[in-house]
Amino acid sequence: MPHPSLAERLFYSVGLGLARLIYRVTSIGQEKLPAGGFLLLPNHITFVDAIVLQLACPRRIRFIIDQSYYENRWLQPFLRLTGCIPISSRRAKAAMRGAGEKIRTGEIVCLFPAGQLSRQGPLRGLRPG
Repeated sequence: MPHPSLAERLFYSVGLGLARLIYRVTSIGQEKLPAGGFLLLPNHITFVDAIVLQLACPRRIRFIIDQSYYENRWLQPFLRLTGCIPISSRRAKAAMRGAGEKIRTGEIVCLFPAGQLSRQGPLRGLRPG
């Protein structure tokens, strides 16, 4: 597994420290996480799901994110620093190959399969987005 840069480690330490001041997350069953890389497919209920998932997981998670969000000039420095994988309908195969490579190297890659927020709770079918 590649080693994160000093900037990544610093951002994670400070970012997660601040997030812990706001969100109290208790995780159960961390010992059941696969040792190697895997694809995480959770429901997407709020805009802070990625933060909560990262707080609950002892390992770094790389998130697949829509290209339009990734290109936002205010968000991009943080998304790039956290190793997000941008995806668009035109470059979906390249993004999936990149995600597959991260999984093969032992990393966790997260994709919200509904493609948008789901207020109902149950996981919906796969959607573009």
